[in-house]
Amino acid sequence: MSEKRNSITEGNIIRSLIIFALPLLGGSLIQQLYNTADMIFAGRFVSKEAAAAVGASGLLFTCVIGLLTGISVGVGILISHKTGAKDYEGIHNTVKTSIFFGTISGIVLTAGGLIFSEKLLTVMNTPSEIMDESALYLKIYFLSMIPMIIYNMGSGIIRSSGNSKLPFCILVAGGLLNIISNAVFVIIFGMGVAGVAIATLISQGITAILTVIFLFKENFLNLSDLKSFNLDFHILSKIIHYGLPAGIQSMIITFSNIVVQFYINGYGSDAVAAYASYFKLENFVWLPIVSIGQAITTFTAQNTGARNYERIRKGTLVATFLSIGVTAILTGIILTFSEISLEIFIKDVEVIALGKKIIFITFPFYWLYSILETFGGSVRGMGYSLTSMSIIIGSLCIMRIFLLMGLSRLDTGFQGIALVYPVTWFTAAILFVLVFMKRVTPNYS
Repeated sequence: MSEKRNSITEGNIIRSLIIFALPLLGGSLIQQLYNTADMIFAGRFVSKEAAAAVGASGLLFTCVIGLLTGISVGVGILISHKTGAKDYEGIHNTVKTSIFFGTISGIVLTAGGLIFSEKLLTVMNTPSEIMDESALYLKIYFLSMIPMIIYNMGSGIIRSSGNSKLPFCILVAGGLLNIISNAVFVIIFGMGVAGVAIATLISQGITAILTVIFLFKENFLNLSDLKSFNLDFHILSKIIHYGLPAGIQSMIITFSNIVVQFYINGYGSDAVAAYASYFKLENFVWLPIVSIGQAITTFTAQNTGARNYERIRKGTLVATFLSIGVTAILTGIILTFSEISLEIFIKDVEVIALGKKIIFITFPFYWLYSILETFGGSVRGMGYSLTSMSIIIGSLCIMRIFLLMGLSRLDTGFQGIALVYPVTWFTAAILFVLVFMKRVTPNYS
């Protein structure tokens, strides 16, 4: 294995963060295009019921994969620590274990998804008029579980070693293929929701293949690993220690959104389509924030390995201001052109009107999520995953559910559901700032 890895433990902090974060920002926008292609083609070239079906089943899939995505965060933190400590053999062993574990887990989750799709959608109170299409979309989508996990694991490995450009390039290729495949299967072949899901399956498969090719090319993996692929349980225990809380955290966040979806589904298919369009539009803001959070997590993890705690403090502040700036620009554009933005996903006038009501409740407060994500990312990068999980469960899940129950009794209407987001973002942001200040300060002595 080559010992030349990109390091962000020295040099100008602003330059290091921006150079590392820019490909992640670009990748976030491509990822958004990738994820919203399904919604666009379903909403504009099939029907609003098809768009609702994609939206209703999408959150469930996100919840399931959230666990293993969180495990990939654990992989990234461990590799970042080893990169900062220049432990290259440890990096190689971590990569082998994570890819093997991810593949096995993907097989299990795919089988479970195919068997229990209808039952899960029933529990979510999915409207009967979109149940069949939702189940079909979900089952085909579950077939992309293994390649999706391999890409997420592999890209996390690559980014954690200091290279954020390659995952962006792979994502561009996958996003373009997804759009082309959607056009072929939905517009030309008229396959509806099934065509949308098949397009995702094909593009996810290609991104996984490209990621694995790079891992071999850069000697993260080699041919001898194929003969001796096994789980190093010592490394796996560390991955789970760092990653399981992040995985549970990811599932909890999505679970709380599924609870939101449950209440939304009670207002009918128009409300479902409106929220589905809103969630896709929201990703234009959310994904760049998350990409900066990923950058500061890697930055903090590498500098934790190198014991550069003053650099961690300064880097976190820089990342926070960068994230708030990006958020202000993007939310300002979307609020100014809200109707045009929603028309990207849906043509129905009534659904667009409902979507606008949601946007103007949450988007003015999205800067709170920037603080939550950057300080939370830094806390995770230092290795305090259990603390991060506790904050997320308490504020973005338990508190959110109780707020939903209270608002439903007050009969605030479907748009009132959106009020839970800024309230819980504020709570989590405050807690992460307090924890960060407590955890990083003692290390200066």
